[in-house]
Amino acid sequence: MQRPLISILCAIRNDARFIKETLESVLRQTYSNFEVIVMDGVSTDGTVEIVQQMAQKDKRIIFKSEPDKGQWQALDRALAIAKGEFIAQVCGQDGYLNKEWLSQAIAAF
Repeated sequence: MQRPLISILCAIRNDARFIKETLESVLRQTYSNFEVIVMDGVSTDGTVEIVQQMAQKDKRIIFKSEPDKGQWQALDRALAIAKGEFIAQVCGQDGYLNKEWLSQAIAAF
């Protein structure tokens, strides 16, 4: 049975201090059928370079950096390109403490 794709939306701007740890927490999930769509609002603090490097190493990371009118517009843009059957959100300064979180969420659905 095919496991459903989860699209994880992440709107960021100038989150260089936290974004690597956040994305690593997503990539550590035991449930691996996901895409994480990172929409950056033209960061100026090194965020772009960090996410680009991570996206080159893991094709589940989809990254775009373009001007926006704030987090909600960025999330709308991410949702427009999401391919998942389920949608989740993670902020650039958050992450998943539980590496089973996506697996548990899918089991609940």
